[in-house]
Amino acid sequence: MKKHLFWGAIMVGVLYGTYFLSLPPKKHEEQSINIKKVAQTDKFYTIRKDEYIYDGGAHGYTITRWNSFDKKTKVQINDKILNDRKDERLNDLLRQGLIAYFAKYVPLYGGREFEPNKLNEEILVDVEEGNLPPPKGEPFLMEKGVGFMYGQYEISNYANGQPAFVVPYYLMQPYMSAEILALVEPIKYDTEIEPILP
Repeated sequence: MKKHLFWGAIMVGVLYGTYFLSLPPKKHEEQSINIKKVAQTDKFYTIRKDEYIYDGGAHGYTITRWNSFDKKTKVQINDKILNDRKDERLNDLLRQGLIAYFAKYVPLYGGREFEPNKLNEEILVDVEEGNLPPPKGEPFLMEKGVGFMYGQYEISNYANGQPAFVVPYYLMQPYMSAEILALVEPIKYDTEIEPILP
């Protein structure tokens, strides 16, 4: 009896799987893709791809990907930028980056002032305990430093966009791989952490 139930369940699964695989791919109500080169030096370039999808409801969502390439080898290098993306010493730089982003974004798009000491009110994780997670997406290279971007809902609410910022190379140097340090321009000490706005 158990053997028949087992094979019966397998057949039902196969039939349902065959049915769902035969359905045409879902079409979105609205979809757009924008690709542009956002950074370039003699040794690397970075491309940004924004894909907006709306399937109904209150709002759509945007998926942003940043792809940095070594010009000489034509190889994507995002996964080689940092020695360890989860290095806890990066936590303070990520925090400073979020503060820089919200200081520009909130007054511009939220119509109110942002107070840096109230960062916890803008994000969905508790930064006071030092547990600020790195973005899920890989870091990327810009002319002045290493870029980071949190996706929608990854660290903050939808209304706060996709928090993104560039940390200058002189601050990032201890965390970067030797291979990538050879690609970046001479380290300048006159730049600050800068937000990337939509």
